[in-house]
Parts: sequence; structure tokens; C-alpha cells
Amino acid sequence: MVDTSLYPPAYQQKLLSLMSEAVDLDDSINGVLIHSDNFQALNLLQARYREQVKCIYIDPPYNTSASEIIYKNGYKHSSWLSLVDNRLFLSKNLLADDGILCGTIDDLEQKVFCQLLEQNFPYLAGVVAIRIKPSGRPIPNGFALSHEYAVFVKKMEATSISRLSHSEEQKARYRENDEKGAFFWEMFRKAGSNSSRENRPTMFYPFFLNEKTGVLRLPEMEFDAEKNEYLIYDKEGDEEISIYPIKDDGKEGRWYFGLDRALEIVDEFRATKKDDGKYYIYYRRRPNEGVQPTTHWSDSKYSATEHGTALLKNIFGTQEVFSYPKSIYAVEDCLLVSGAKETTALILDYFAGSGTTAHAVINLNREDGGNRKYMLVEQGEYFDTVLKPRVQKVIYSKEWKNGKPVLGEQKSDLSNDSGENPRHGVSQMVKVLKLESYEDTLNNLELKGQMDLALDLPKQVQEDYLLRYMLAEESKSSQLSVHDFQKPFDYELNIASDSAGAYVPTKIDLIETFNYLLGLRVQRVTDDREKRGYVLVEGRLNDESCLIVWRDCTRVGYQEIVHVFDQFNIHPNSEQYDVVYLNGDHDS
Repeated sequence: MVDTSLYPPAYQQKLLSLMSEAVDLDDSINGVLIHSDNFQALNLLQARYREQVKCIYIDPPYNTSASEIIYKNGYKHSSWLSLVDNRLFLSKNLLADDGILCGTIDDLEQKVFCQLLEQNFPYLAGVVAIRIKPSGRPIPNGFALSHEYAVFVKKMEATSISRLSHSEEQKARYRENDEKGAFFWEMFRKAGSNSSRENRPTMFYPFFLNEKTGVLRLPEMEFDAEKNEYLIYDKEGDEEISIYPIKDDGKEGRWYFGLDRALEIVDEFRATKKDDGKYYIYYRRRPNEGVQPTTHWSDSKYSATEHGTALLKNIFGTQEVFSYPKSIYAVEDCLLVSGAKETTALILDYFAGSGTTAHAVINLNREDGGNRKYMLVEQGEYFDTVLKPRVQKVIYSKEWKNGKPVLGEQKSDLSNDSGENPRHGVSQMVKVLKLESYEDTLNNLELKGQMDLALDLPKQVQEDYLLRYMLAEESKSSQLSVHDFQKPFDYELNIASDSAGAYVPTKIDLIETFNYLLGLRVQRVTDDREKRGYVLVEGRLNDESCLIVWRDCTRVGYQEIVHVFDQFNIHPNSEQYDVVYLNGDHDS
């Protein structure tokens, strides 16, 4: 993985321009990692990703002192509800109409969490108990807690929960293979409850078997609702006999499914003669799309200790880099049932933690060659020490041990001269964004008003003056203004560098910010700000083509911008682009 942030800005700009000549930029980005407060990030994403996210997976703070994380735990209920509700409200706009949101929680807030989700989303799809700690976490005078909940909600009632893949044990049942794939022979007569003719009369019908050739066929027949039986229009041919679903005790049973479906797979049946001289019908049972998920997931793969904490230890080679990471398999299955079986799905996680969701999406793509994309938001300092490095590592290699990549069976070293991929690495392009914090924003405001005057006013008037006038009016000179767009590549904010109040002047990417606020799907970027003082951004705004031209107005004036347009054969007043933006005064 090449981290372009380690290179000079001129190199980054040139690389982006060169890539634009070969690929559609936004379409080629596999993941977006945002270091930010999630409320602020969700606001930024509104225009660009509205109703485009197939699956939202979140693991909000559980509001308990048991897990020390960057988000304050132990909130009052009202504060916790407000925290989660505000973010659910914003993320609802990003979820596609046929999308699903999955949120995990423990017993402390499970009831109100479900109520919050149902308040923001019309339909509760289900609640799953996941055994994440088989041995349980002891509670004084109580039960040892071994599970948490995954709550699934959706916008549309018709949206289906997807099936999970068969387990290895289930796959082992399909021991035979033919040109259509794996199967096993299953008796076609239903056993157990509801297996009598009177239970399903439409599933009591004959097969005709040619005893000499072994050929089975279904005769022409029609169900008579009044008589509650089939009228058989065919007659048995020479050497043919009729086979009905007769039970071992001689009573009339029924087949496993109805006539219409049996006709569709008529070549999948066979008749077997047993020692008692009776014929039994079998059919090739083939694996379906998967198994319907239950409301209780107890497999050992969901253990957070083995497949969360131990997994991170192997990736980073240290004892503990993050507290309470999720099992990678629990997250994968939550994503799969929420719509990530769609190989082009966009997945969002705005309580990203150690980055398990990105890891899960990368794994799914690695398994089936899919092109799922992910967006993760996290505000903690471990964004740079855990989340981002984890994504880089799992892209580079599928397996890790003691902080080192584990090779597959093809080769014994990291060389890859034969074109093999012993690490099972994948190709990815990941965009990393950092948004300024609310504190940074406030620290950059300069209030010009008279504080002494405010203190002499009545208390209620003081509040109105400070919040409604002073912040709005007296800080205008320190806010982003039209004048700042004259030199957009030089705009800076003072960003805190430590908790003691120190800060460093940091350049702000107005181009990227504007793209998101506008909702632009970026296709190409021509970045020549260093040499010639301009940047061209081409993309789509909904169904319209868009060109955004940024320039340093002190270097690229009226005449110079005309030359730029001529150089790139751009005609702003034509129908070449539906929308054209150009900063600064101009007469083009």
C-alpha cells in the first residue's frame, strides 16, 4: 500500500491527474475513511450519498462503564438517546429505499435502542442474539452475560433479510456431483408432521414408472377442488406402474412439494426398489441460495475474544491495541443478511472503532470478486494508529501472525515473480479525509464585540446577545468569506495539535469540501495548481455533467482563464457541460 499523504503535495496532485486519465475517480475508490465526529461527517455526506447506501452497520457506545472507548460511556439515558437519535436521523437519508440498518447493543439500552430505531425507520426486521463471549462475563448476583443484540430495521416492508451461506457441515451433506453441481438423494415422500394426504391433498399424485427402463414420468392430470383429488387423464403404458406417496404403515401420505414444481425438475427424480419390493421416489436435493438466518447466532466464530481481540493481536503483533473489537465473522454475517450479498453494495459505519466493518467488506470482496465499497467514520485517536493501518494491512495480506503477513501455499517467501498472489492481497484505492472538530471551528472564531457590555445586560438578554448576535455578526470576519476564494489553495485554519491548547496552521481542502457539499461524483481532476495556479474538476451532479474550475485569482485573471479554456477545449457557454462553476470574478 502506498500512502500518498507521506509524499509532497505536488506528487499527490500529479498522481491524481495521471489517474484521472485512466479511470473514473469516484467509481474507482473502494473505501472512504473519515476522521471526524460522526455527526459532522454525516452532515457532509448528505448531498453526495443520499439514498445510495445499501447497508448501515453501527456499534454505538453501550452506555456502560464496562467498555472504555473514546465516546463517553455512562450517559444519562436522555443524553445517550440524543446522541444516537441525532445520528440515526441523519443516516436515514443516506440509506437506500431497499437498504437495511443493523445496530448492535447490549441489555442495558436494548429496549430503548429498539424504540429509537423504530422511531426513525418504519419497519423492524428482527432482533438477533449473538453469543460473543461463550464463557460469559460474570455479573455480581446475576447471570454471566454471553451475548449482545443485533437489531435490523428497514425503510420498506417488502425488503427481505438475505440468507446466510451454508456451513461446512451443511455443505458436506451434498456428497455427489453432476453437470449441475452438488446434490444428495432425498426421499420425496414427506415424513414427520403434516405428512398425510389430508394435510395437503394437492401433494398426493402419482408418478408413472417404467419398470424395465427405470424412466419416471408425471402423467397429465388436473386437480378437482370439489372431489379434493387429481383427475388422471393418462393411462399407464406397457410395463408402467403408478407410484403414490404411501407410508410404511400403508396410509396415504404426501410428496414433499406440489405438482407444478415437480414438473419443473422432472429429470431430477429416480425410483429405487427396496427389499420389501416397494418403490420409493427420491430427488436430487441441491443447495439453495443459503439458509434463513435465525434469531440466535451461537457459533464459535462469533466469539469476540478469538475472532476480534486475537485477530487484532495477530495483525499488529502487540498484546492489545483496541478494547472490545467485534468478531470479524459476526460483522460479515450482519452485513450479508443486511444486503451486502449484492456485490456492488455500499456499506456505511459511523461508529467505526477499530475498522472491523472495512475488514469485513474487504474479506467479502476477496472471497467472491465483488466490488462492494465502504465508508467508515471514527473520531478517536486510534483512527491513525489502528483503523487506518488495519485497512492497509488487510488489503496487503489476507492472514497475519505476530504482526507479519502469512503466505499461502504457493510460495515460501514474499516474492511474486510468477504472477501468483501468496498473500491473497487485493487492489484497493482508499480516500482518507479529516474534518476539523467543533473545537477547531470555535477556536478560529474571533469575536469583535464588547464583552463588558454584554455583562451589564440582564441574564436573558446576555444569552440572546452572545448566541444570536455576537456569534452570528461579530465573528464574520473570521469565517470563510468570498475573499478567501480569491486564493482557494492557501486557505488555512488553526487546528489543535494537543490537548493543552497548542495549534498549528493547517491548509483546508476547499476543493474536496465543495465537491461533497455540492454532491459531485468526481470523474476527473486536472491539478496544476503548483505550476499554473488552477484545478479542473469534472463530474456528475445527479444526471447533469459538471465542470468546476478553481484558480488562484492573483495568477489566473480574465485573460489567463480564457487561455486555460482554450487549452482544454472548454466552451462554458455551450452545451458541453450542463453546469460550470468558476471562482472569482470573470467575464467568460
